Amino acid sequence: MYTCGVRRHSSLFLLAVLVITPFKPLAAQNINMAAVSAAEDFRSGVQAYNNGLFNKSIFYLEKSLAENPTDNRTKDWLGLAYYRSGFSQNALNLWQNLIDTGKASALIRTRVATIAARRGLGRELSQQSRYVVAHTIQGVFPKYTVFQRPSAVAAMADGSYYVVSFATSEVLVLDANGTLVRKVRPGLSGFNHPFDIVAPGNGYIYVSDYGSNQIVRCTPSGGDVKRFGSTGVGPGQLLGPQYLASGGDGYIYATDAGNQRVTKFGYNGNYVLSFGQPTGGFGGLTNPSGIAVYDNKVFVADHDAKDIVVFDTSGNYLTTISDLQLNGPEGLSFYGTTGELLISDGTRVVLYNVNSGAQEVIADLSGTAQRIVKTVVDANGDLLATDFDASKVFVLTQYDQMYSGLAVQVDRVFSEKFPDITLNVTVESRLGSPFTGLDGSNFVVTEGGYAVGNPRLVFTGMQSDANMSVLVDRSQAMESHKSDIQNAVSTILTALQGHGKARIISAGTTPVVEAGPDVPINAAVRSASANGQYTSSWHFDQGLRLASSELIPKEGKSAVVFITQGNLGKGAFSQYSPTQLLQYMQANDISLYCVLVDQTAAVSQELQYLTTQSGGKVYYLYRPVGIGGIVDDILGARDGSYVLEYTSPSQSDFGRAFIPVEVEVHLFSRSGRDQSGYFAPLQF
Repeated sequence: MYTCGVRRHSSLFLLAVLVITPFKPLAAQNINMAAVSAAEDFRSGVQAYNNGLFNKSIFYLEKSLAENPTDNRTKDWLGLAYYRSGFSQNALNLWQNLIDTGKASALIRTRVATIAARRGLGRELSQQSRYVVAHTIQGVFPKYTVFQRPSAVAAMADGSYYVVSFATSEVLVLDANGTLVRKVRPGLSGFNHPFDIVAPGNGYIYVSDYGSNQIVRCTPSGGDVKRFGSTGVGPGQLLGPQYLASGGDGYIYATDAGNQRVTKFGYNGNYVLSFGQPTGGFGGLTNPSGIAVYDNKVFVADHDAKDIVVFDTSGNYLTTISDLQLNGPEGLSFYGTTGELLISDGTRVVLYNVNSGAQEVIADLSGTAQRIVKTVVDANGDLLATDFDASKVFVLTQYDQMYSGLAVQVDRVFSEKFPDITLNVTVESRLGSPFTGLDGSNFVVTEGGYAVGNPRLVFTGMQSDANMSVLVDRSQAMESHKSDIQNAVSTILTALQGHGKARIISAGTTPVVEAGPDVPINAAVRSASANGQYTSSWHFDQGLRLASSELIPKEGKSAVVFITQGNLGKGAFSQYSPTQLLQYMQANDISLYCVLVDQTAAVSQELQYLTTQSGGKVYYLYRPVGIGGIVDDILGARDGSYVLEYTSPSQSDFGRAFIPVEVEVHLFSRSGRDQSGYFAPLQF
């Protein structure tokens, strides 16, 4: 009771004070309305950026910067919005100003250096660099064995690779981190000292089974097993088959050391022919080892003769390359599609260009390796080399890229379900090649400097479908090709079913989305040829810009397929230059593919430039194999995008606080990072 009385009397006293105290107005608070407005516009700019609305983001960020010209954070974000919109020079100018005034972070400096390298001659110069060991994968340990005497390795597009363990009679699959994923077991009998492996892209792998004198065909999981070849010296028989090759032409070539020849089989196992024996102008193979196929030619390493012998695919002897000063060549493979032959030669890897004759030792592992028997390029541009005697697999990286790190870009931050956050991240080499095959262990995510725990990797770009814009040329020359347009669009959309989505866009005087991704195929095909006006005042640049913009935000492997007669016309780049268009596509991982309806028409140099530099290709509509393969090419393209999820530990201040996010990626000796941020939804 006493306590209640005190409270009651105190309340009466305060009421009396309020009654007898004269009213005085509160002093006006000094509120900087420009700063408040700048903060609101910055918030809107960040949200627009994370929603993939880069032009809208530029509008708000420029407005915010006008209200608060000294805000360096806004300048950085405005540079990002410029860059993603294709205005790279504007972005570089902003960031360079921050560098010149000493206001740039190390991250901004790295970003500027990376963009400069991609715009310059970095790609060409990097090809002259030697390879060094970035990581060693040990096969034999004191208490257990992963693999022993690895005789071959074969890379897969997702960053993983096969390792053939000769001594333990196993074929293993390792991921990009060198971790064992699974073993391939072809039926109950398994392998008997397998030696080499090829995956020609027909859904099967082929393994030379040295111990059984056979070739084993099976699916990557070990199913649908077929064995062909048998022990002997007759047609189709083998004595110690070792190295394999496939030119993608439906045939498998095997070096048969015991019979001193090469034997050719069809994909289904049917015997075709053998070659390499002495002929009128050729003394015959003495000890055939490595083999590779390029440009309808078969290159065979003769270990004892220390040279490379060249045949055509029918087995006819063509020439011998004998001036390479090799020590004992074994495994052969081709580096890309430009005729550069990788030769495993003892403790060296030699690169020989079969077109120009240029030769160089690109890796010398003397003192590190004992016997390199096979070297291939992996999905990320590194080399994988098997050391047979040391039971190791080496991951080799170009020296000038080993310490330049990875280029990491946080594309978007989804915060609508805060505190559950989703990140879209792209990982590339410094020169822009996608890095595939990473897993959650390669990523470290922090907010405001504090780790968020283990982020969950929920999706990778290599698993994604195709996200496509079909852009149709509306020049007057295309009016007579309406049936060709319908044929092209119908073929592409039919091939795409179940593997992605597409929209139809016409490039006329003003570009128009004629059909969205949910329109039935028949209606989309009609709109591709019938809608819009064919005119001489059509604008390719505006059409390509709209077609690319429709693919943002990125939801799959993004590509624009341009159906055209090849001539872009006089007003092709009235609003956007080829460089701006390319930068826009590259900044958002979009490739340009072209379908020509007229094989005799000359392709514009600018169109060829945009197609090649963006990672696309040019096709003729009526080529013998058709154009449905465009979808396969898009789906098979390397993609370094990843989706991560985590639970934020940060306080959002009811959605008013900017929450910085940093993503760091580690792979062997390489690392890279990027910083972004977000606002949680406002709470009232």
